[in-house]
Amino acid sequence: MDPASLVEFQCLEEVLSHMETQEDTYWRQRAKQHWLKGADANTKFYHRYASHRKKKNTLFKLMNDNGEWMEGEDMKDIILDYFDGIFKSSNPASVKDAFFAMFPDKAPGPDGINPGFYQHFWDVVGEHISEFIIKCLNTRSFPAGLNDTNVVLIPKKNTPEVVSDLRPIALNNILIAAEVGHYLNRKQCGMVGWGALKLDMAKAYDRMEWSFLHKMLLALGFDDRRAFVIVAAGTDEWSNTWEATAIKDCLSLYEASSGQKVNYHKSSISYSKNTSYGDKDTAAQILEVTQAPNFGKYLGLPSFVGRNKKATFAYIEDKIRQRIGSWNKKLLSQAGTNRGIHWKAWDRLCIPKKYGGLGFKDLRAFNLAILGKQAWRLLTNPDSLVSRIYKARYYPKDTFYEANLGNNPSYCWRSIMAAKDLICSGIRRRIGNGKSTLIWEHPWLQDEHDPMIQTEMPPQLAGAKVEGLIDQDTSSWDQHILTDIFQPIDIPRILKIPVSPEYDDTWYWHGDPNGCYSVKNGYRCIIEDYETDNNGAFDKWITL
Repeated sequence: MDPASLVEFQCLEEVLSHMETQEDTYWRQRAKQHWLKGADANTKFYHRYASHRKKKNTLFKLMNDNGEWMEGEDMKDIILDYFDGIFKSSNPASVKDAFFAMFPDKAPGPDGINPGFYQHFWDVVGEHISEFIIKCLNTRSFPAGLNDTNVVLIPKKNTPEVVSDLRPIALNNILIAAEVGHYLNRKQCGMVGWGALKLDMAKAYDRMEWSFLHKMLLALGFDDRRAFVIVAAGTDEWSNTWEATAIKDCLSLYEASSGQKVNYHKSSISYSKNTSYGDKDTAAQILEVTQAPNFGKYLGLPSFVGRNKKATFAYIEDKIRQRIGSWNKKLLSQAGTNRGIHWKAWDRLCIPKKYGGLGFKDLRAFNLAILGKQAWRLLTNPDSLVSRIYKARYYPKDTFYEANLGNNPSYCWRSIMAAKDLICSGIRRRIGNGKSTLIWEHPWLQDEHDPMIQTEMPPQLAGAKVEGLIDQDTSSWDQHILTDIFQPIDIPRILKIPVSPEYDDTWYWHGDPNGCYSVKNGYRCIIEDYETDNNGAFDKWITL
């Protein structure tokens, strides 16, 4: 082959490889299989999956406000009229972090460019994009067409009938809803009944009057030049019909002021068991909502879990069965058909690959690690709404570190407490002024293996804080107090800790460079170190 032909062959081969990569990317994005990696990227399964997904999500007819079914081009007018009514006004973090928080293969806008483009070429376009966004925020001026987007209507149920069945669902705090639901379910005695109102807002994240939002942000202390959309959903409680009327009036006033709209036909009300039937019916009629035994589901999760856990979570098994039943066996691998299946114990499969296993997740350990994330938030963010609710219910006089399971706990609290030992075993106190750290109860020494004080606690010093060991005049450890109270083994361990009186004491996760707990850290802590367990059996595995 002459040099010219060889060069042409190499060019054609490069073009072909580029086209194959583009086709693979197209089918991966179309199938929306974000977990897809490696060599399974362009098989019959994903072609079939993408085609099935398109067929499933295709709309053939919609019902208009008059109850008439419309097909074809007529559906466009229904959709446009609906969103025109939703978005119409009745009154005239860092940019990079925002971009990189998006999944690279998310659907692109009208320009056809997805987030992955900006992330990949951020070193080229990042500076210009950041300057443009900051300029828009500072001048409060947005060019025409900046917010243009491709609207994809996602069905919220299997057979959507009206346009409102295609709206995105707003996020809700499942932990708060679950705790309220648990309280209503266990409230069986007393003269006063309780109820909780679950409100469904029409386009809660997008329908908001600017004048209302602007005044709210100013009242909350935001700079006049900055705008953030903040939307909250909550529950309201009452014991008589007068309060139900007051709530309805408040909601009407909120709608008129903010521009938001309550979907009363999709909102519901739940009662405690000691509420009379008369009060239930009257309140539901005044509020124009339906009665429900509980809140139902938030983001696919049950808001209340009773005694029958199997029935509550049966939907998970049903979904798995439905997914497996939809698979076409012709598209599955036939590798084991003739050779049979080589069975292996699950605990062996969960061993990390570097130690001879296949690296499957131990589901119980992984679940505990995820629950540990919520426990970490309750510990480190005590001022958040969910933390304050759980504190008022389960540990009103203590912190999460001292919390116990308590009486009649909810399913969510039981689950979080199952991960408390994991969190408490890996946390440390970072000493600032010492005002919130207990000398004998908290792990605050910078010791790899034992961060607790070894000296026996004198009864008269129960509850004593580290602040008492610091000389406030010199902002250093008081050597005389340390010598009087502690054994020689503890004194040098205390003295090597720096004192920072201008800062508060904080929790940090030991072993993480940033001091923050992560699910990965928690999981590794649970499964421990296989080098110790295996006695060196797989030390040479990687080099084989």
